[in-house]
Amino acid sequence: MDKMADVLGRAGAWCGQNKYLSAIKNAFQNFMPLTIAGAIGVLWCNVLVNESTGLGIFFKPIMALEFLNPAFQAVNFCTISCITVGITLGIAQEIGVWNMGAEKAGYIPGLVGLAAWLSVTN
Repeated sequence: MDKMADVLGRAGAWCGQNKYLSAIKNAFQNFMPLTIAGAIGVLWCNVLVNESTGLGIFFKPIMALEFLNPAFQAVNFCTISCITVGITLGIAQEIGVWNMGAEKAGYIPGLVGLAAWLSVTN
């Protein structure tokens, strides 16, 4: 077990020193609250209050809360949409700071990354 922990520790240290993997990790960590909110929306609509695949099959009284499903679907859609913009900006900013230094980079790398994302998506 110690040998496996050593191997995983070395792999984790290598991933922590890689600027690209570190930038992805940091960007996703910054948006963890939105990720959790989106996950709650998915959980509500697909697992709890769903009469065909969720808890509504076994426990019919929970379907009285079905009127809240559109709100939770909107939360899910909004968080996923907002996360794509923020994570793109965050990854580009992290890589820019890694390459140029924090005082020299400013917000330019993040804005360039956001512009690149916008040019690719539309």
